[in-house]
Formats: sequence, C-alpha cells, structure tokens
Amino acid sequence: MIAMMRKMAALAALATLTLAPAAWGHGDEKGPKGGLLADAGPYHQELVVTETGLTIHLYTPDNQPVAVEGATGSATVLIGGAPRQVALKPVGANSLGANLDLPHGAEGKVVTVLTLPGKAPVQARYDLTHGDHDGHGHEGHDH
Repeated sequence: MIAMMRKMAALAALATLTLAPAAWGHGDEKGPKGGLLADAGPYHQELVVTETGLTIHLYTPDNQPVAVEGATGSATVLIGGAPRQVALKPVGANSLGANLDLPHGAEGKVVTVLTLPGKAPVQARYDLTHGDHDGHGHEGHDH
C-alpha cells in the first residue's frame, strides 16, 4: 500500500514537472536563507540547492519557522536528464533535506511534497532554469 502511494506521488510530481511554463511562478523574492521561495498550501517553502544536495526550509506566510519534527517528504528533481526522486528527512527545526550530487549552477525543475504530522500533504514547484535562480511560485496564495 505504501509503495503504491509513493508511486502515485512520484507520478503526480512527474506530471507537474511537465506543466506549461506559465504554471511556474518567477520573481525577485528570496527566502531568509537566500533560496527560492514557493507557496506550499498555507506555508512558504524555501529551496536551497548546493552541489551536495537540497534543503527545504518551511515558514509561515510571514516567514516565521514552522517545526518539521515528524514530517516526511520527497523531492522529484529534473536536472540534467531523467527525473530522480529523493526522500526528504528533517535536518533542522524547520528544515528537511537530502544528499544529492548536483552540478554547480544546475538548471532544471524541482517538485516537493511535504507532509506534517496530522496535516494534508503540500506541494511546491521550483524552476531553476533562470540563470540567477531567483524564481518563486505564488499560485493561489494571497499575501
């Protein structure tokens, strides 16, 4: 059952990666750690990508940290070839991360799915194809 749910989540994330570019938001807004911001349900997510992996920092809409103890997540990464799915594990009070070898200045797309204990899963999409990597998604979210 869990394997089927993971497979369905991966397929949903892969389908999201193929959406028209208009579905990916862009702007100059950066998160508190200097990463890309995206809305994920009622939260803001900040994606920080390094050559050794990626980290997601979770915040309220006014950028206050949200505790991730007990949270689970995954990221589908489309950078330089076939999509790769990695598990995200808590790495800080409001952060989940995964080790992943990524080329410096990698361009592509990342879709994350996070589930906090007792909450519905939330999804965020990031477009890393714009050289300065300053895009963020804010579809369906008012400030």
